Amino acid sequence: MLLIYGEAGKSNMLAAALYQQRFPHRKSPAPKTFQYVENCMRRTGRLPNGDQIAAVLIAINTQKKSDLNDKNLRKSKKSDLK
Repeated sequence: MLLIYGEAGKSNMLAAALYQQRFPHRKSPAPKTFQYVENCMRRTGRLPNGDQIAAVLIAINTQKKSDLNDKNLRKSKKSDLK
């Protein structure tokens, strides 16, 4: 994964596309996984295990949903004030 990420110029989206192209029968990782793996390797000197990657991706998705809900709530309050 790290080699593909480097080859893709550290572009998450390009790395995910290259990975899918080279390994069509494997499950493709989410684009943010490439950046997470690199950051973990730099920080700890070790590659993360699958559970760590899954936990980070769940946290990212949860935060995105929370941000979206907050945004929708603010829109709703603005329209109520009109």
